[in-house]
Amino acid sequence: MTFGMLDRKMIRKRFYAFFVDLFIVGVTSKVLLLTYMLFIESKLRFIPLNYKRSLYENMKVVHFPLIMTLFFGLYFLSLYIGQGLSPGKAVMKVRVVSNKDPLHGLTIFEAFMRSIGGLACYMSICTLFVFSLFNKEGKGLPEWISGTHVISEEKYQEMHNQKEKPQNTFVLFENDAA
Repeated sequence: MTFGMLDRKMIRKRFYAFFVDLFIVGVTSKVLLLTYMLFIESKLRFIPLNYKRSLYENMKVVHFPLIMTLFFGLYFLSLYIGQGLSPGKAVMKVRVVSNKDPLHGLTIFEAFMRSIGGLACYMSICTLFVFSLFNKEGKGLPEWISGTHVISEEKYQEMHNQKEKPQNTFVLFENDAA
């Protein structure tokens, strides 16, 4: 399957989709940390203040792995279960499809490898995402290592509708043509 060049509109949609997903990860991590703080205050109220302070200060150690786990989990689960749609991609109407079989959802391996690639890009302070701007196909690290591609929802629907149409049909009776 050959995909065309990525235009500016698609780049913009992908960029916004990433930040919607990143926003969801950020909010979720803050909610989990707030829940942890409320747990310390309500359930551990009898321990000395210096121990509580130590628990609060050590939240910094937990925060980065928590964000990485949420980021990976959001991408992996949503891409695999959502057939190429993360929440951000659904909002921006773009979809990740397999290069081998674009009309059937991603395989578990493709979703896993794409999540690994996205995590590597995120951990590089988003600098590896720039690769998609410098090649003709608009593919970034997640696309290269997973064998996937991002297309618009309209293009996906066109491909899906073409598959549903019978290719070699003929009319036996004129009444059937109507």
